[in-house]
Amino acid sequence: RSDYAMGVIRPNRAGLDGAAAIDMVNGLAEKTGLPIYVVNHNVLDRQYAVAGHLEAIAALEKQLLTRASDGSAWVTIPGIDVPFHSPLLVDGVPAFRAVLENCIPKDVDINRLVGRYVPNLVAQPFELSDDFVTAMIDATGYAELSNYRKNPTKHGRAILIELLAWQFASPVRWIESQEYLADEVEQLIEIGPAAAPVLSNMFRSST
Repeated sequence: RSDYAMGVIRPNRAGLDGAAAIDMVNGLAEKTGLPIYVVNHNVLDRQYAVAGHLEAIAALEKQLLTRASDGSAWVTIPGIDVPFHSPLLVDGVPAFRAVLENCIPKDVDINRLVGRYVPNLVAQPFELSDDFVTAMIDATGYAELSNYRKNPTKHGRAILIELLAWQFASPVRWIESQEYLADEVEQLIEIGPAAAPVLSNMFRSST
């Protein structure tokens, strides 16, 4: 096993809101000097996934126990020792980008995604625009994306690849994505195991 783990904060069980839970995680990172991040913003004030060093995770669980002695404010995710969607994986972005380059057809019709795809990296509808590329830069800090600002339509495939590659090492902004969907979509269909409609259940809890 690695030195990392993942779990879920349930702020409402600890008398916290989402912002306070995020502050708690950031405070522990500063106090311990160890990496720990909120990596999935799933359900407003109710569910936030956290990835980080084992010692920092243990400190977070201990702190939450002082607010919810029954342990209900924290759920360890068993079997996960990779800090998914965190800056700890930034070094893996180039390798993932190379895989995507090989997998996504050169002639993919990017225009079909415009207004229909809501990537969790930026939590807004896909566009081939300067503003959309700016949102990607803001989310990743990857300045080389600015090369696509002048003519994003020409670089549609590259923009798609960067979206997917950086999501690997960036937080999942599902709360914001759900807010957009709630305003714009009449019917939500989840493709996945019928016995465990994870996203649909999150959506019901959020709207």
